[in-house]
Formats: sequence, C-alpha cells, structure tokens
Amino acid sequence: MWPSLFPQSAHHLVGVVGPELDLRHLVRSAAPEVDLLRFVEQHEDVGGVGDFQHERSVHNGPRLVQRPAGHAVRHGLDGRQRNPVLELARVPQPQVLVVDLVFELVQHPQQPPQQQRAQQPEREQHGPQPEPRHEQVDEQDLHGCQHEEHPQERLDLSAVPERATPHVLDGGTVELVSDLIFLDSAGSSIPPAPVVDEVIGHLKRETEIGGYRAAAERRDDLEAGYSVLADLFGCRPTEVAFTDSATRSWLAAFDAVPLEAGDRILVTEVEYGGNAIPVLRRAAETGAVVEVIPSDIRGQVDLDALNLDNRVKLISLVHVPTNGGLVNPVNDVTAAAREVGALVLLDACQSTGQLDLRGLDYDMLACTGRKWLRGPRGTGALVVRDEVRERLHPRLVDLHSGVWTGLNEYRLRDDARVFELWECNVADRLGMIAAARYALDRGLDVIEAEVADRAKRLREGLASIPGITVRDLGERQSGIVTFTSRDVPAMELKDRLWDLEVAVTVSQSGSTLIDMTRRGLDEVVRASPHYFVTPEEIDQALERVSRSVR
Repeated sequence: MWPSLFPQSAHHLVGVVGPELDLRHLVRSAAPEVDLLRFVEQHEDVGGVGDFQHERSVHNGPRLVQRPAGHAVRHGLDGRQRNPVLELARVPQPQVLVVDLVFELVQHPQQPPQQQRAQQPEREQHGPQPEPRHEQVDEQDLHGCQHEEHPQERLDLSAVPERATPHVLDGGTVELVSDLIFLDSAGSSIPPAPVVDEVIGHLKRETEIGGYRAAAERRDDLEAGYSVLADLFGCRPTEVAFTDSATRSWLAAFDAVPLEAGDRILVTEVEYGGNAIPVLRRAAETGAVVEVIPSDIRGQVDLDALNLDNRVKLISLVHVPTNGGLVNPVNDVTAAAREVGALVLLDACQSTGQLDLRGLDYDMLACTGRKWLRGPRGTGALVVRDEVRERLHPRLVDLHSGVWTGLNEYRLRDDARVFELWECNVADRLGMIAAARYALDRGLDVIEAEVADRAKRLREGLASIPGITVRDLGERQSGIVTFTSRDVPAMELKDRLWDLEVAVTVSQSGSTLIDMTRRGLDEVVRASPHYFVTPEEIDQALERVSRSVR
C-alpha cells in the first residue's frame, strides 16, 4: 500500500512544497482508500498537517493546500483519485516538508498515531517485504522540484511506472517519470500533470452535468485561451484559431488561398508529405504550378534560389522538418515574399513548444499541440495575420464561422475564428491551453536553450559511436536528432532500443520524399529529447545505442 515511488522502509512521506501543495492528491496516490480530509480534522496538530487548509475550488472540488499568510493560490488541483504522481507547485524557493505520520496513516488509517508506531515491528513479522520497484529517493534530490505526470490508464499502485524516478529540472521544478528514456517528443510528447488534470477533470464534469453545461462553465477559460496562444506566438488574439491538428490547420489555410492557372506554389526540399499531397492535388485542379526551392549546402532553403515574381501566390515553408534537425530561416524568406506579394504559410508543427516563435514573420502558421508543446492529441492551432485575412477565402465554414442573416445571405466572422468549426473537444482544447500556459510559465527561451543542450549532447555522443552516422543538416539546429547505423536497419534499431527502455521513432522517406531521395536515404532513426530528459539520461541512451549496434 505504501507508494512505490518511496522506499518501503521509510517512516516519513517527503514532499517538496512551496506556496501550494495538494496534500490530498499526494496521499490519494499512495492509498486511494484513505480519507485524508477526515484524518486532518482529527489530527490538526500533528506533524505539520495542521498547516494545510481544507477548501473547495469552483471546478475541481475539495482540496488541501498549504497557504502562507497573504499568498494567493495560483491554480488548484482536484482532490479526486488520479495518476500516481507527486504533483507540486512550481515555486522560486521551494522547501522540504516532512509530513509526519503519513506512513502510519497509509498502513493503519483507522488507528491512532501512537498505536500505529507501536505496531510497525509487528508488520515486519507477516513475511518478507517485497523488494522496492523504484529507486531510492533522497530528500535532497527532491528539493526544489515538481514532478511530471506520466499518463497511466489505471489509478491503483500497479499503474505506477516500473521504475519511477524524480527528475530535477532547472528553475525549481521536478517531474516524476518512468525510467523509460523518452526521446520522442517530435512524435507525441508526455503531457505534464496540469494538462492531464485539465482534460480528465473536464471529462468528469461532462459526466456530471453534460457537455453543453460543462463547456458553459468554462466559457471564460476557453475565451482566455486565445490570449494565451497569442502570447505563445507573439500575435494578436484575433489572429488565433483552435483546430484539432496541425494538418487541419494547414489544410484550412492552404485551401483558402486563391489559385488560378499559371500561379506558382513554392515548396522546399524538406516539405512534409502531408502538405505535398494536397498541394499537388489542388495544383492539378486549378492549373497552378508546383516548384521546389533548392536547398543550400547546409540543407536549409537557398535564399539565392528563390526566383520570385508576381505569379508566386504561396510559399509553403517548413520551419523544422520531421526528418532532421535543421531550422529554416523564416524571416528572410518572408521578407523576399513580401516584395512580390506572395503569402507565406509556415508549418510550425515541429517547432512550436521547442523554439521561441514570437519574433517570426509569416502570414499563416499551423501547429499541433501533441508534440513539443506537450498538449493532448487531437489539438492544433492556426495563426492568420489580420493583414492578410481579407485575401483568403475559407470554404469550410459553418454556423460558428459566420451568421445566417437572410434567406440567401450570410456574414462570416472578421477574425481568425472563421477557420474554426462549431464542434470541438472542449476537454482537449482546455488541455492545449494548459500546455501553452505551462510552456509560458517555464519560459520559451529557457525551453529552447534546454532542448538545444540535450540535442547537442546527444548529437555529439552519437557521432562518437562506431558505425553511427548523424544525419542532421542546417546552420542552426533544433531538438530533432536523426542518425543511421551501418549495420542495423533503422526499424530494427528502434525496436532494440525500446527493449532497452529508450523511446525513439523512425522517419521514412515518404514523409520527406524530396530531401530523403536527394540524400539517398530510405529511413533514419529520429530521437527528440525534451527538457525533461536529463543529461544523465542522454548519456544512458548513448550507451544503449552503442550496445544495440554491436
């Protein structure tokens, strides 16, 4: 019954606390059957538990928080049973609090504390205790930390990751993740606890009062989401639309660009297959021409080879390709496009959440929530600059996008929400907003620096392994690291690493056909470490790669 993330011989439950600690959630993770609120009422003067107050939040129900005088609570965590993760508030100067008697509470919740202490030796006579499944947690290692949620399907102790370890992050946060070394944030990253809490909490609320009323309760939060994403992208709230994916965002923008026979559509050599197919299809329908901008010797778009004229209607620019670490020069391309009146549609699917995009110039931007932003699957966003919206003609519109004003008349919205449809997954949208807030609170510049550090360490380590070739291009590089093995095919190497608890994926030629064909590659192993991956884990991953290719 003792939570697996602590040694079974421990006599104290150690937590890192600051302005707010959801103690009920902490103990519920260890023993869901314990009524902590009742315990606190009976033992208010015991071991610091009395420092916690019982209150009820608007959306999340009862909770216990430690609140120093005069300190406002920034956000609340619900008191319901949730994933077995130590969830803590991020604070500038956290302190360690030993919540005494919690060990006894978990083992004998119905007995007074004195009797619980006395019976500890008796418990040891019931047979040998199983070996702890998790590594020892040192109190000093927990200082200044907040744990990250690793999504689990069940909420009992069997759902705890096989070897959960607290990760100490820069800036006073800790995230508790499995010992699986997760290097696949370019695929679908691990969402942090506030994101999971938001999604699950809203779904539960829908089971209580229905989807319409649950959404109405969160109307202000949903509306505030446009400002949150505006802060993330450095744009106006009127320029933000929520969608269900990066693909949906990209297609909605591309489909709204007027095209005629003879118009030119420019793509780069690292164009993504999901963009290339609709480009080719629409060009065939309209008579437009698709042309490829060559790459320079570093692999990024060759600015000297743009060859622009007034027939160029659109430049489809991939910021960070799915199959390599290069970062394309957005502002230089957009500046050239402005001179001939061409629109720039930026695919920021692999850059949103790992790079600070606030200084970029473009006309339209498409992104997903599930990758580096660490949001839920089925979420995305589209940014459409106010200055170019009137040049676009969105075709997929509904009663949310406009108003039916007369028998043969309608009026479309005059902001980016004209690209939204009425139906959406409200829980996931709230989760994406939470993910954006989480990134902004951490600091986009901090995230970019940390991701670059992890990728550089991984790239340099891979280059030193015999038989491994790093395949990344670009003058500036991102958090995506790609490589191949001389002796082991990419798919087999991915599987070998998974068996060694390293999560990577494989990028195949169909995703970036032009670039992969030009370089003579059929597939590459893709690793994408986020900031929650520690330098020590990078080194462990490198050692396991070395073992896998011997």
